[in-house]
Amino acid sequence: MRFIVALCLLIVFSGPARALDGLVECPEGNEALARVTATTYRVSLSDTYAMEIAGQPFEVPIGYLRPWPPRQFYRNQPFRSRKGFQFSFWMPDGRMPEVDTWFTVMNRPCEAGREQANEERFIVDVTYKPIGPNTDFDKADFNGEFALSNLQNVLDNIDLIQSGDMIEVRPKNFQVYWIINSPDASFDAAVACVKVGKAPNQLCTGDVWFRGDDYALYLVMPRDSIDAYSDAAKLARRLIGEWRQGAVAE
Repeated sequence: MRFIVALCLLIVFSGPARALDGLVECPEGNEALARVTATTYRVSLSDTYAMEIAGQPFEVPIGYLRPWPPRQFYRNQPFRSRKGFQFSFWMPDGRMPEVDTWFTVMNRPCEAGREQANEERFIVDVTYKPIGPNTDFDKADFNGEFALSNLQNVLDNIDLIQSGDMIEVRPKNFQVYWIINSPDASFDAAVACVKVGKAPNQLCTGDVWFRGDDYALYLVMPRDSIDAYSDAAKLARRLIGEWRQGAVAE
């Protein structure tokens, strides 16, 4: 397959222009406040947390994890799971959040001692999904052509309209679907974006699989930043490479 597919469902409602998706305005004087450097259990956000996911060891700085681990998880034995784990990072530089994103519903939160989030600066939430015979996921779950085939089977009377790197899919039941082709064809994705009235944190969510990797990623990011989806996916993959023991970051 020569392309990736990002599936965006846009349910469009008329209404006045509004603020950026997921933006929390910082109060006056916020940048002068002390930054958050530790969890509520006084553990440094930069301390690493040992995990073993589907047999793959990780050491992840605690500040990236979603949620920050509660006290009972700080122990000598690594946390083990075959289903994966969740983490968050800031775009565009990949730094760790200084808020526990599990308890922050907005993707442009205000952090003490930090500058105001803006159009380019937002948080991406990620779920790491190991794929293979002993996991809950399979490569077929992240095949873009398979996703498009399923869409055609489920929805009646759809029209495909090619426009450069974009394929617009117009089903009878909804207003717009977008299929986005990757310029470098390095990964497959199926991403849905929903716009609902004037809701304050409208999101795009979906899976991405870099061909040849033994894991996939589920990303959540602001709808108005969908153009940065490819960069966010590659940055998430770079962080995974840094945290996997014995792996070489790209």
